[in-house]
Amino acid sequence: MTSLRFQRPDAGSVTKTAAERLPFDVRFKAFRNQLRKFSLRSLVEEALRMTSLPPDDVVESLRCFPWLPMLIVKWALLDRMVFADVGAPMTKERLAALIDELWNFEGDLLKQKLGGTAHPLIRPRVFVQVLFQRKATRAFVRIPALLSRLPADHGLRKLFHAQWQLTPEQFVDLAIVIYSARFGENKPGFNRSFFKPLEKEYGTVAIDRMLGMFSRDLQGLREELLGAEDMGLGKGLAHRRRSELFEFPFFKRFPLYRHSPDVYFVWHPTVLSRALEDAVHLRLSDAGKEYSEPFSKVFEKYVVELARDAHQYLYTEADIKNSRGSQSSSVEAVIPFDQCNVLIEAKMGLYPDEVITATMPEIVRHKLRDLCKAVVQGAKVAEMLDSGDLIFDQVAQTQTNYLLVVTSRDLFVGRGEVLDAICSAGAIAYPTDVAKTLLPLTHVFFVSIDGFEQIIAAVRAGEANLPELLAHAVELNAVPGGAGYWLEGHMSAEARAVKDRGSLIDVAWEASHARLALALADV
Repeated sequence: MTSLRFQRPDAGSVTKTAAERLPFDVRFKAFRNQLRKFSLRSLVEEALRMTSLPPDDVVESLRCFPWLPMLIVKWALLDRMVFADVGAPMTKERLAALIDELWNFEGDLLKQKLGGTAHPLIRPRVFVQVLFQRKATRAFVRIPALLSRLPADHGLRKLFHAQWQLTPEQFVDLAIVIYSARFGENKPGFNRSFFKPLEKEYGTVAIDRMLGMFSRDLQGLREELLGAEDMGLGKGLAHRRRSELFEFPFFKRFPLYRHSPDVYFVWHPTVLSRALEDAVHLRLSDAGKEYSEPFSKVFEKYVVELARDAHQYLYTEADIKNSRGSQSSSVEAVIPFDQCNVLIEAKMGLYPDEVITATMPEIVRHKLRDLCKAVVQGAKVAEMLDSGDLIFDQVAQTQTNYLLVVTSRDLFVGRGEVLDAICSAGAIAYPTDVAKTLLPLTHVFFVSIDGFEQIIAAVRAGEANLPELLAHAVELNAVPGGAGYWLEGHMSAEARAVKDRGSLIDVAWEASHARLALALADV
């Protein structure tokens, strides 16, 4: 399969055509009218030919802009005037031209002025490209593994079963098999018969339920998208379409295209990888607070569990409140090193893509208000430690403090200065000037749970020292060209390569492979 390559237009040498000077909503309508000339089925099939087997080289794959053909399919599915089998057949050349035109939509938006800092402009634009560059991980095991540790009658276990009609263990096992079905022979899809050897152990109902949750045929995709669109009618159409240029493809919810009852195609390997990682969270998020509130407590406990591996001493939120009262400001944990105190705060949220892709300051500030509150919480705890209002035996007399805010997904914020830049003035309301001195924004880091697991694994293996890592990151972030969004990226290559043996994910991964091996033993 031949992949198409596109070069980003040079903003300094390209003269804008009359069409490119039109407002976004006018350009979108013209683009939509072009789509109405083609049959939907032929568009889907041509897009799949382009995206299902991308080049192995990451750079070459990115030059194909794989998220854009999927966005074109999404817009066509949403338009009832694009008919399944009426219209001209979509060709490779015509789809390439549409993708090129859509990239110019984005290129035009890249030139808009958003104030005195580049972060509001860069952050949403790098989002989808970074996700298409990241390798597949075993992170999809995390939430099922955490749920499997809960009592059988726990509300979250019941909610999971109501959504999936599977146990957490079955989900992990079958997710691994779906991944293997696509990647084992590097084909654009697989047949339902691939799962036949597992039917005796897992049953056809469980297997078909899993495949059904991850797949839709042409009509099913249209129904899902139109239903989601109806729920979002509060936003203007142009605003939503503009935002979609930077969002990860909708097909993350349904990474498998059901071509027939026995044939499934994968929209894109990365879409499948991200789908597996986010599937449980996305589905449970439909339950809103019924999911987010109890799981926040599970998530916080897990973050503290990880933090305990960073140092022999650790003081928890319960310790702080026992000392200062139940209404006291607190963080999840205080880790007292000789040269500094490291404060840990956990933030679990539903966090849809709009948390990252939004550019309007008031929307960004609202979406990231919990991160701003976390900085204030940490600053208050730092001030209590310094003043002696909060005394723990092992806390050193130091005015050097760091705050790690561990989030349930990567929010592409990275550090305190970025949060301050992308939120409007006054979003981070330090309680006092002293508190701001004790915990400056340069000492605040926002780390995804994936990154935190990686850091703790390196610390546990002796390949990283947490205080040294934090001091090193502060130093590099102050140098032009040295700053980064990801704290774990400041670790050595050896530290980043550590295999996290014995971790929650590793244990669940090995247990799943043992179950699958047993299920296939007699085949």
